[in-house]
Amino acid sequence: MNQLAKKAKIKIPRLFCCSLPIYNAFAISGRNGDNAIVLFAPMLAPPLIQLKDAVIAHELGHIINKDSKRTHFVLCAINAFGLLFKAGQNFYQVKTRECIIDRKTNEPFFISILNAILFFVLGLLMMVVGWIPWSWAQGILWWRRYTAEYLADAVGGKLLDDHKMMSDMLIVLHVMFHGTSEDGKVLSVRDDGVTFKVDEHPADIGRVRRLLPDFKGDWEAAARDVMRRRRISC
Repeated sequence: MNQLAKKAKIKIPRLFCCSLPIYNAFAISGRNGDNAIVLFAPMLAPPLIQLKDAVIAHELGHIINKDSKRTHFVLCAINAFGLLFKAGQNFYQVKTRECIIDRKTNEPFFISILNAILFFVLGLLMMVVGWIPWSWAQGILWWRRYTAEYLADAVGGKLLDDHKMMSDMLIVLHVMFHGTSEDGKVLSVRDDGVTFKVDEHPADIGRVRRLLPDFKGDWEAAARDVMRRRRISC
């Protein structure tokens, strides 16, 4: 990792290992260039341990692209506009009900009606003003998370002297999963048999085809070829 970080001309990140049995890794960007990379236990076990440089290069790509900081900014915007939408809902539903039905004040009825209309209109306005940018921010967040993986693969591939290692890592990683849904999203199975999603990355076949345009989707054959070519054993 030190050589890759120096090649990328960034401060060497701290490396952490998480014992959870999930095939995943992520990068954290901090202040003053203090970054960290977290690898889950299966990423440090055979056969992926022999392709760990590709995993680290991918996460360094996220750090170089400042994906963590940009995602944090979009999440702050989502929460801010979400609070505005919730406040509008409160005015629209609660305050209007209090003015007309609950009648918690001794004001004349026509004053209560005017207040109810005011809260009704103000609530709707706040909901619209909050919902429109909130929905746009949700779309931007989805787009950022989706494209960030492709960009991190590209940047990580440039950091590696072995340019094919990134696609090899993705192929082996795909085959090592407990299972995948039809669109290639990662699924995991708990001890009690409950299946849950543990990855928000785009479908692996799309990422591999960005690196290997001729890839046909035969994962098992491709994985056997990688393990034979790189002399990897489980």
